Amino acid sequence: MTHNASFSRAGALRASLGACIGGALFAGARTTTLAQAPLVIRIGNGTVEPSSQAFYTYDAGFFKKNGLDAQMQTLRSGGVIMEAIISGQIDVGVTNPVSYGSALLRKIPFTTVAAGMFWDTRYPTAAIIVAPNSTVKTAADLNGLTIGVTSLGSIDQIGIASYMDANGGNLASVKYVEIVPAAIAETVSGGRVAAAILNDPELSNAVAAGKVKKIAGAYDGIGKLFYSTVWVGMKDWVSKNPESTRRFAAAIAEGSEWAENNRPQALAILEKYTKFHEDKSVAHFGRKLDPALLQPMWDAAYKYKLFATPLRASENCWDGK
Repeated sequence: MTHNASFSRAGALRASLGACIGGALFAGARTTTLAQAPLVIRIGNGTVEPSSQAFYTYDAGFFKKNGLDAQMQTLRSGGVIMEAIISGQIDVGVTNPVSYGSALLRKIPFTTVAAGMFWDTRYPTAAIIVAPNSTVKTAADLNGLTIGVTSLGSIDQIGIASYMDANGGNLASVKYVEIVPAAIAETVSGGRVAAAILNDPELSNAVAAGKVKKIAGAYDGIGKLFYSTVWVGMKDWVSKNPESTRRFAAAIAEGSEWAENNRPQALAILEKYTKFHEDKSVAHFGRKLDPALLQPMWDAAYKYKLFATPLRASENCWDGK
């Protein structure tokens, strides 16, 4: 799926800026159309609503407004996006905190550059799902069964683990298997796995079609409010391109606010790029990066032994310089 000109696709809330970048990001960003030639930035975006900010930002004109020539690649997962950043195929990309933290623990020099989407328990955009005829209703009902995840050691696995742990399930008894995101609904509906986590817009579509039913919010066991995605780049690229980074973060913040205030138009944009229709969106996105809202997922990853050592979000944010 490739779009040329300024936008190409290749291959498959409130918190203060605080300790992470102390206001420098928005102080230095230009929020009006810049007279000079736009700066080229290559952006990695995902295929689900939690990673949809750049779609809205591009279509609503906020990259252009902030003096950026945004060239986007849509890739199937946070892990693939990070591989593309490492290889130099893209400059910044959206990923989940677990893939990001795992890379940091492997000493790959990434840094957080902008806030992504919130997991807000009041407005769930992902759920633990089972087949319509499944007898599974509680965490204990999953004991001894096979559960699908997009990848082993992923954010999905932490969501399942925290749900089991908080609701009386036997975490040691379950088995995980990997499922390509596009196949999750059909795999669960067909009974090939007992449960999985599914994101919007696929979640809303699958529930409306009667293919699956929800039994719990995907990440309620981790916390009430935290980032389920963040935008990252390599430290070396960010340090050499501070103006591009500032403009990018400012544009993403504006695009996120626009999407929340213009839900019908945003849903049309989401469908345009993901090819999935969704009747209603409750997604909420960050405006200003706050490391405290990244920390809960990293703490959970350490608790469930996906991280060998703990990570501190405040030590892994771009300082805005």
